[in-house]
Amino acid sequence: MYKVYGTRICLYCDKAENLLKTKDLPFEKIYIDEDDNAKDYIVEQGFKTVPQIWLDDKWIGGYDDLVRFLNK
Repeated sequence: MYKVYGTRICLYCDKAENLLKTKDLPFEKIYIDEDDNAKDYIVEQGFKTVPQIWLDDKWIGGYDDLVRFLNK
C-alpha cells in the first residue's frame, strides 16, 4: 500500500492522490499538518517538502517521482 505524507493545502499532494485513485491503487494519506508524529517522522528523515510517498517500506519520493515510478 502507498503512503502519501502531505498537507491539506498541497497541490502536488492532491495530484498524487488523484493519480493513485485513477490507477486504482490503494493508498493512505497522512496529513502532517494534523499529525505531530507524522510531521516529526518526515522532519527526522530530512525532508522539507511534501508530498513524500512510500510503497510499503520503499521510498518513492515526491509527485514527479511517483509519476516516473508508475510509468516504468
